[in-house]
Amino acid sequence: MTAAVLNKSGVLPGRPLSVSDIYANARALSGYLKEQSYACDEARRLPSDVVARVREAGLFRLTMPRIWGGPELSTIEQVEVIEELSRANSAVGWCVMIGCDSGIYSLDPATGQIGWKREDLKKIPEANVEELDGYPLLLVSQNTGAITTENHLVAVDLVSGENAWERLAAAL
Repeated sequence: MTAAVLNKSGVLPGRPLSVSDIYANARALSGYLKEQSYACDEARRLPSDVVARVREAGLFRLTMPRIWGGPELSTIEQVEVIEELSRANSAVGWCVMIGCDSGIYSLDPATGQIGWKREDLKKIPEANVEELDGYPLLLVSQNTGAITTENHLVAVDLVSGENAWERLAAAL
């Protein structure tokens, strides 16, 4: 058996993760997450580098079925991972607990295919779209007009694909 090669975050990269991989990744991140506790508390949110490392470790995918490339942790296994993360950084534990099953709700359980699409978002430049770390929302900004500018802001619910919030503003 060959030794696993860890990435810069100290976690196993790029392949479907097993239950033991998830446990190892949570343990590997615990020191870093403890160091980041103050930053998380001060910002009252998870900094983007913390979210990136947690995502890279596969911790937002705890509940994803194996047929979709996920580790398919049981409820007890999920709780154990969340406990491990919470001992290191309670904010991370909370966000993983809230976010680890979000992807399931946008997929058709029978096929594993995406449950909704927004064709109208295909034309929006990538720079005008931002995913909110730790929240199932996508912020979209679209400016139109030559003389007067119309600014259309939308928060798209990533679970349902529906607009969660919308604002249209005109400016000269």
